[in-house]
Amino acid sequence: MRKVLLLFCLALLGLTTLAADKKKQKTVKLPSGLKYIPFIKRDSVKHPVVGDVVYYHLILKNHLDSVIFDTHKEFGPQQLNIEKSNFHGDLNEGIKLMSIGDSICFLIKTDSLYGSFMPHFAVKHKYMKFYITLLNFMSKENWKIKLKADYDIQAKKDDRLIHEYFAQKNKTPDSTRNGLYYMMLQKGNGHFPVAGDTITVNYTGKLTDGTVFDSNTDPKFRHVEPFQFVVGKGSVIKGWDEGLLTFDQGAKGTIIIPSGLAYGKRNSGIIPVNAILVFDIELVKISPKK
Repeated sequence: MRKVLLLFCLALLGLTTLAADKKKQKTVKLPSGLKYIPFIKRDSVKHPVVGDVVYYHLILKNHLDSVIFDTHKEFGPQQLNIEKSNFHGDLNEGIKLMSIGDSICFLIKTDSLYGSFMPHFAVKHKYMKFYITLLNFMSKENWKIKLKADYDIQAKKDDRLIHEYFAQKNKTPDSTRNGLYYMMLQKGNGHFPVAGDTITVNYTGKLTDGTVFDSNTDPKFRHVEPFQFVVGKGSVIKGWDEGLLTFDQGAKGTIIIPSGLAYGKRNSGIIPVNAILVFDIELVKISPKK
């Protein structure tokens, strides 16, 4: 019992010390007007510059300390291209102060951020709090090389997993040159969409383990109505823009989308990072572009 009590007291002391340390952190104000609180600030001469790509975690809070979102809990690490500042004291200026491993809270004026289009979670003449942890950064050239290498590695892995998926189901699909697979269950009227057409579809989206993450035909997802989008405009994931071109009006079938044509390294709800997506599709209608 004494040992347990001692451990509890030490833990409590640790929490008290941490709270005290946070109180000691002073807000720094730069001549530009940028305010920040350096929780972890390393002595390093290596900082991002305009044109670099940075990887970071973000907790966004409003002036009342209400959490708007936290990339540790959703979305995962984010990336940003460092640009010239849009206004004095913006986030581009702040991140250029950071080194890898730094953790800093930047206080950005709501009026500068949002102008007259103030979101419901923000208040005029107040600050939004950007808690940034810098994970990595690199030049845009090196980022493109890394992106291509990562994509190729993941594409090969996805292709192997997709073939295993079809082998288990004893199915032989067709494929596109970009590694998207599809199977037709019912042919349509022979009229295929082209880029710019508006198409109306019914769909059910699943992971390869059968987990359904969305559907516009299942009432439990609360949006039972046909879904419309313009093909080739980038309003949906790349796999949809490409996969739906293989369907003619009235066709029913399945498209299997590798992660690189879906959400990639982003997670979305119950969809994990680098997930292969399976969609059961019915192309209800094609409305030609005008």
